Amino acid sequence: MSKKMIWGFATLIILIIGVSVFLLMRNTDTKTETVYIDVEPSMDNPPTVEQGGGHWHADEWHDAPHPNVKSNEMPFSIAMAEEFAGIPYVRGFTSTNPLFADGVPKHLQCPKDVVGVYTRDVEDLSRIHSLMVPIVVEILTEYNPNRPLTQVWLEYIESERFYYENADIMRADPGEARGRIDWQFQHLLDFPEITILQQTDSPRSSYLRQVLIGHWSPDWNRHELPDGRIFYAGNDYKYQFIFEETYLNSEGLPITTSTGIGFGHAPTSERIQIKLAETTDEELQELGGWNYNLDPYAKGLYTLQPDATAQFLQKLRNYVVQPED
Repeated sequence: MSKKMIWGFATLIILIIGVSVFLLMRNTDTKTETVYIDVEPSMDNPPTVEQGGGHWHADEWHDAPHPNVKSNEMPFSIAMAEEFAGIPYVRGFTSTNPLFADGVPKHLQCPKDVVGVYTRDVEDLSRIHSLMVPIVVEILTEYNPNRPLTQVWLEYIESERFYYENADIMRADPGEARGRIDWQFQHLLDFPEITILQQTDSPRSSYLRQVLIGHWSPDWNRHELPDGRIFYAGNDYKYQFIFEETYLNSEGLPITTSTGIGFGHAPTSERIQIKLAETTDEELQELGGWNYNLDPYAKGLYTLQPDATAQFLQKLRNYVVQPED
């Protein structure tokens, strides 16, 4: 019986922005001008990617490259050093997790055949998923210290910065640890709490990671509306804002200008129409998304629920394995 796993242990969807503009004008006694600006995803470039060696820290741009964090070099034996010769920054065999203070048990270490391998190198990821699920379940069950996110989030981000700066750009992808499997595995060993966070507060945690490592601007979803208010778009919807103004022309006739501006950051999402004149500031904020200048995990504004790990483990244990016809 061949196996096909339909629940992965970590996923990331990066929605990128492109812009198209449509202008429609109609001259009547009542003039209506409608401008649609639909922001559609494109996988070519992330929003406001900064080129060169600079990086973002919240809303502050630093021109210099981010300093490398400690690389946590592996205490390899001579035999292991020879086995992985030529592979930079091998990971997946030791951990900073306090519950691995006596070492990572061999059966919970990264499978050697995926060390240095990027997901783009693999044609069939289902085999790797099937290998990983029992390991993930045991680590989250027996070796999750359940530390507050305030203690582990920024350490995780520092590791991500290191991986982004040292990945093979010809094989890397925009995802966690640049898609290198042993680096992703190291995150699981070091930060089980982040694995749970990624499942319980997605996609915000993934998007904030992109901001904090300097890949996106913190204002990637910020929009100024026709009435001057600031709106942070959410991922789940496309928005259409209606803004109307009425005035008298030189002949004393009433002219009404109606402007509709639409944008969104997902290809197939529900469109919400908002009449700005009828929407309060509080209602507008509730309809929007997160302001990525704020870090809810480092500031303690978001905490994992007590049963978050148990719920995710149940999903993993119940993942579907189907025989092929």
